[in-house]
Amino acid sequence: MALKFIKSMFLLKWARLTGRATLASSKEQQVRLDECLKCPQFEDGNCRRCGCLVYAKIMLTTEQCPDKRWLRIWRKRATIS
Repeated sequence: MALKFIKSMFLLKWARLTGRATLASSKEQQVRLDECLKCPQFEDGNCRRCGCLVYAKIMLTTEQCPDKRWLRIWRKRATIS
């Protein structure tokens, strides 16, 4: 479990350092949540497969479903000119 957390934090930091977005849009979050709600591994807000808190995980672009129901979102952060 600690290794998963370290990997998640590394990906989040890497995304920030390379100018990538780290928060999914509300539409992306809803699509991810809809997929999780349909999954038999979803139980009480947690994923039984990976042990994550689904409602927190769907918000981060650097995270993905262990069953590949939804993937990471790699895109550049919006800049204000």
